[in-house]
Amino acid sequence: MGRFTGVILLVACQPDPSPVLRRAALPAQSATGFTGLSQQAHELRMRDGFSSIELSLPDNTLSFLVEVEGELDAEYLIDRLEGPPGALVVEAPETEAGQESGLGAAAGPFFSPNRSVAARGGTTLLVPNDPFLEVFGGTYQLGLRSSLGRDHSVQMRLWVQTGSAYPLRCRLPVHIHRPPPLADDAGVERRVLAAFEEMEAIYRAAGIDVSLAGLHRQEQLPTELPSPSVDLQSYHAAFARGQSGLNIFVVDALGDEDPALGGYASAIPLSARATSRFSGVVVALGFSDPAREEDLLAYTMAHESAHGLGLFHVQEFAGWEDPLADTTPGEGENLMGVLARHQDRNLSPSQALVMRSHPLCRSSGLDD
Repeated sequence: MGRFTGVILLVACQPDPSPVLRRAALPAQSATGFTGLSQQAHELRMRDGFSSIELSLPDNTLSFLVEVEGELDAEYLIDRLEGPPGALVVEAPETEAGQESGLGAAAGPFFSPNRSVAARGGTTLLVPNDPFLEVFGGTYQLGLRSSLGRDHSVQMRLWVQTGSAYPLRCRLPVHIHRPPPLADDAGVERRVLAAFEEMEAIYRAAGIDVSLAGLHRQEQLPTELPSPSVDLQSYHAAFARGQSGLNIFVVDALGDEDPALGGYASAIPLSARATSRFSGVVVALGFSDPAREEDLLAYTMAHESAHGLGLFHVQEFAGWEDPLADTTPGEGENLMGVLARHQDRNLSPSQALVMRSHPLCRSSGLDD
C-alpha cells in the first residue's frame, strides 16, 4: 500500500506561498461570536488517487471544518483549496524546495497558508488554522488525493460557521472515558479529576470555558492500547462510543515505545462528529509519576486536546515552526511546545482563536 512520504515531523524548509489575503491584525471578535452553524455532506469518487469538488459556502462564512472518511488502509490529503479571488487556502506547488523537503506529495499542503496534513483512513482540515488569513463565503474548489490507486468512494462532511465576528469566548463540553479497572480505582479518579481542573484553568485563560459533561466507564476500552503508529483499530472502536463534545480516553499506556508516549490526538483537527474515527484524544496515566508534585497528566490532557482543536507544535524537533505569527519557539512557556513540561501552559492570542473557531467549542451566539 502506498503512502505520502514523511507527512509529519521532517524538515525546516518552506516553499514560497502563492499570493493570499492576510490581515494586518486579528479579526473582529465579540461575546456573541458565530451566529450560524450549518452542515453539508457529499460523496466523492476517487479515480486514480484523485478527486475534486466545488463547495458553495454562505456569504458570511468565517470558519469551516472538513472531514473526509475513506478506506482504512489508505492515506488521504486535501492538497488544494481555492476560494474566491485572493482566498487561497491550501496549495500544492511543484517547487524545488518542496521536492527537497522529503515530504513528497504532502510538502505543498503542509507549508500552505492554511496547513493541511494527511491521515490514514481519511483526513480533516480546519479553515482558517491561521486567524490572520481572511476567509470569505462563495465558491471553493477542493482537491483530494489518496495513496490508494483504485477507484473508490469517500464521504465528506462540512461544518460551516457564520456571523459577523469571531468568538471572544466559547464553551467546550468534555467527556472522559475510562476502562473498568481505572474507572473502579478511587485514586485514579481523584488524579484524573484533579488534572481536569488544571486543564479547565489553562483553557479558561484562552477564552474557553470547559465543563465535564460526562465521566464514563467504557467496558470495551483496554487499559493499554497499542502504539497508534502500529494499530489504530482499538482506537477506532473506542472513538465509536464517543459523545457530543470533546472525548478524552484515559488508559494506562500507549504501546511500549521508549521514550513513553504520553498522548495521542486522532487528528489535527478532530472531527465535530462524536463517533468519527477522528473524534478522540487519548492520554496515558503511565507517562508521568503521580507521586511527583508536577504530574504531567493535566498538561497532556490540555496539550493533546489543543491538537484536536486545530493547533500544531510551536516548533518540531526537525526545526520547522508553526505558521502563527505570535508564537516563538522557546519563549512564553507555550502549551504547544514539543517537549512535555509542567510549566508550559500558555497560549498565544492566535492559538486561542484557532481553538475557539473549532465547531466543538460553542459560541454563545449559537444558543438561540
